[in-house]
Amino acid sequence: MKKHLKSMLAIMIAAFTFASCADVPSPYGLFFSDNGELDGAVGTGTADDPYNVAGAINFVRSLDPNVPTTNYVFIKGIVSQLVDGDNYDGAHNNGTFYISDDGKTKNQFYIFRALYFGNIPYTGGPIANIGDEVIICAKVINYNGNTPETVEKDGYLYSLNGATSYDMPEFGTKEAPLSVADAIDIINKLENYETAGFGYVKGKVSKVVNLTASSGKLTYYISDDGSNSKTIQVYMGLGLEKGKFKATTDLTIGDEVVVYGPLYKFANSSGAITPEINEGNYLIALTKGDGPVLPTNTIGSKENPITVESALDRIAQLDKDAQSELQAYIKGKVVSVITNDENAKKYHNLDYIISSDGKENGKTLKVFRGKGINGADFNANGDLKPGDEVVVLGFLYNYQGTTPEVNEGSILVSHTKGSGTTPDPQSDTPTIEGVTMTKSVNDLVVTFTNPNATAGSSVEYDLTTTSIAHQTENPSFTINGVQFAFAASGGSTKPKYWKTDVANEFRLYALNTLTITGTANIAKVTFQCTLNNGKNATGNEQSFAKVDGKKFVFKNDWTSASSGTQCRISKVTITYAK
Repeated sequence: MKKHLKSMLAIMIAAFTFASCADVPSPYGLFFSDNGELDGAVGTGTADDPYNVAGAINFVRSLDPNVPTTNYVFIKGIVSQLVDGDNYDGAHNNGTFYISDDGKTKNQFYIFRALYFGNIPYTGGPIANIGDEVIICAKVINYNGNTPETVEKDGYLYSLNGATSYDMPEFGTKEAPLSVADAIDIINKLENYETAGFGYVKGKVSKVVNLTASSGKLTYYISDDGSNSKTIQVYMGLGLEKGKFKATTDLTIGDEVVVYGPLYKFANSSGAITPEINEGNYLIALTKGDGPVLPTNTIGSKENPITVESALDRIAQLDKDAQSELQAYIKGKVVSVITNDENAKKYHNLDYIISSDGKENGKTLKVFRGKGINGADFNANGDLKPGDEVVVLGFLYNYQGTTPEVNEGSILVSHTKGSGTTPDPQSDTPTIEGVTMTKSVNDLVVTFTNPNATAGSSVEYDLTTTSIAHQTENPSFTINGVQFAFAASGGSTKPKYWKTDVANEFRLYALNTLTITGTANIAKVTFQCTLNNGKNATGNEQSFAKVDGKKFVFKNDWTSASSGTQCRISKVTITYAK
């Protein structure tokens, strides 16, 4: 059976963000008549009556600079010039080229990263070459007031030499879809980045990853039994009748679906393979389920989970960036929640740390982007609190060979609220409580202001005057009665004091914290920061601080336990409250 990939005839009105190519030259040799327009313009921009290139250029030149159209227009022309490495079979799976009315390199219109037939990324089939006649359906923009072009990825190849489709193999049917296992077998026979054809695939949702709000496309995983074993990723999919998803909760773990789309073999930079139903897919059928189907072949069980220590021992036996073959049930107590409230509300998952006793005892395990009970969304970082007892189900992972984790996609199968934790003077993660301070960044100065306090006198503390040795980790010291304590707080790199001929500063990496205990209630704290390879080292945009009386806690928050922007501090000024 062959698939007839029908062109999209309806004019789409969804608004997408746009980007363009700042280095693209204006069209070669635009020759306007006395009235300021190109001669020979025809067409009205519809599918039945597309603009020719002259008509499209005249239309776009009438637009305000850098404001894309809200509607799509159709443009007909002859490919006159290609952009190296960007013609559908290049790195971006879309097409970039110029078209003109006569195929020559004057009075050209710039087609910028247009998608393929059917408004989906290119995964195989004929491509546009010089001399080919094409019709493009796209939003257009008068880029910088001098370059008529299509909006990036907001247009597609409607016709190529008169053809509006191409044949590809089709697997399964709506009535008799493939199983997930069968679809994976087909994909595994492909070369990397190759598409087998289009397929109908039936499975149960095992994990929902994220929603792209602008396009209403959802990325999720399905398997035959709803577990996280032998899954296929449904990448950037639409709903029933190609409708947009409105929230990640539109699909839940255990829902039974039939998906139709391109069967694709994706490989990341390290060579790891992900079988996919690629972008351009949509739901054929959806039956709401009763929740996740828990796997039976696991490390430990729900009733008899392994300890955090046992999980750490198993992870230590894995290769760098390797994952356990089986999922594990792990029981522990929450030490700290890494994800801030803003990201918890945005992404509905949490990064958190667990140990057997709920304390930072040197044997802790990070749960990366975990979900709640039976895969439910988290909606705030307070949905988990230090001291809560949990049983986590997920794959063990040796991140970069240095950070033991429960990999993304884990769920809670048990959650018992605790009464909090007893403060541990040896704990690496301070309790972050109190009033959230207002943050401002001005060049190398970061200022945190207590909105509930009136500023009084200020005192500057030069941290570089301490006698701490170079590269001391988790430094802690006192200056004139004020205590300064740095901690890793879940970050993969511990904070350090750095003292060389060219640098003298305290360095906070991803997730690291600085706790300051002043001599009176604090109204404002200012960091004097330094440079990192010529760039301001003022911390991540997500960084924040809270104040509770005399206690101030700064966290260089980040989306993972590594990378991001360092915060390098040489001096601290504390303004005490009146």
